[in-house]
Formats: sequence, C-alpha cells, structure tokens
Amino acid sequence: MRKEEIISILSEWNFWGRGLDTGHERTFYLKRILSFLEGVEKVISIYGVRRSGKSFLLRQVAKELSEKLGKNNVLYVNFEEVRFGSNDVSMLVEIYDAYREFIRPDKKPLLILDEVQEIREWERFVRSLHEKNEARIIVSGSSARLMSEDLATLLSGRDIPVEVFPLSFREFLEFRGVGVGGERDVIIKKFEIIRNLREYLEFGGFPEVVLEGDEERKKAILRRYFETILVKDVERRFRVREREKLEFLANFYMT
Repeated sequence: MRKEEIISILSEWNFWGRGLDTGHERTFYLKRILSFLEGVEKVISIYGVRRSGKSFLLRQVAKELSEKLGKNNVLYVNFEEVRFGSNDVSMLVEIYDAYREFIRPDKKPLLILDEVQEIREWERFVRSLHEKNEARIIVSGSSARLMSEDLATLLSGRDIPVEVFPLSFREFLEFRGVGVGGERDVIIKKFEIIRNLREYLEFGGFPEVVLEGDEERKKAILRRYFETILVKDVERRFRVREREKLEFLANFYMT
C-alpha cells in the first residue's frame, strides 16, 4: 500500500487531518489515562466489554493530547478500518513509517492503537517501540483475547491496564443532562433522578443504549450485544461446543 494512501486514510481519523467526533466526555477515565501518560514510561492498555465506549474515550485522549503536544505528535489508528487491507504486523510498520515521513512529529509521539487485536503479532511492534523509547503508546481492544491477563503476557509486564466499564449512574445522569453537584441537587432533582434510575436499572449504561430514545430499539441493541458477546467473547474463547446450553445458562443468570 502506498504511503500517500495510508496518510489519506489516517487524515480522516486524526486531528492533524479532519478529526472525529469525540462524543460525551468520560471525565474519570480521561483523567486517569492522562495521569498515567505523565507518569511512568509504560504502555497503557485499555480493555473492557464491547461497546463500553473505549473508542470514543481514545478519541478524547487524542484530542486532549493534540492540543497539549501539538496535532502532529499524536497518531490515532483504528484497525477496524477496512481500507488498510492487510492485518499483518507489516501493515502496522507501514502506517508508522508513513506517519513519520509525512506528518513529521517534532516530539516523542503518542500512538493510539485502537482495536489492535485485528493485527497479527501487534505486540512485537509495540514492544520494539517501547524498548527503544521511541513513542508513548496506548493499545485498546474489545476482544476476549485482550483481557488484562492476556495483555500482561503479550507485553511482558510493560503495560498499565485500564478497564473501561459502561456508564456509571453518575455518568448516565451527565449524559442525560442531569447535573448532580451535591446534596442540594439530589434534593431538588429527586424525582428526575429516581426516574432516570429506573431506566438505568432496566437498560443499563451502554452509551449507545443510553443515547437511544426508542425503547424497542434499546432492546434490539441490547439483544445484539448479548449475542455478540456470547458468541465472540465466550463461546470462541473457551471453545464451547454446546451453544444452546451456554445460551440457556446466560439467560438463567440474567433473569
């Protein structure tokens, strides 16, 4: 793949190009990741259940650091981008080389590698860059292959893991525009908070579901999540042979 083509694709994802919507800020996680980046020189590994908001969180990190370090010093790559074609580690090397040649960072860059599990042997590239102290690196993935213990093995203890969960109830309220700054707000907004709590307990805190206004579509989204997680993150990881029993057990524990 030509380097010019790679840069054209990357420009749609990065703030030195077109940039992307960063969504609602996840303040707790954003501050935590930024504090780790200012601390020890380790790879930051972001993991967690599918659709918990990791990619939007990483865009927020990219935006924050682009403003602080300079846009050219931050590279965000989402490996679910089909136009990259290859899923071999050589593709990752080509992307990095194109970035260095055309964007020309003038400081130690921050590399944000999202959905990195799509690239075979990605850990070799990350370990190499980390050992040379060439870049700060954040990796992220949704697959069960990127659980914290797997990351610790792949990166040989070079990482600081951060698990991202769906929205807490406080975040849920923030997404809904219900600010709760203290006890006074709780008293004044009591009934609004209770109404939102009922919905939170029924539908949970997955960001896409929270932002969806139609109840039937909420249910459809959750069913899709359930099936995807069950098949991709449980059945395949643990090589379950009897899917019907797995589905029965999962439904039993949810009711």
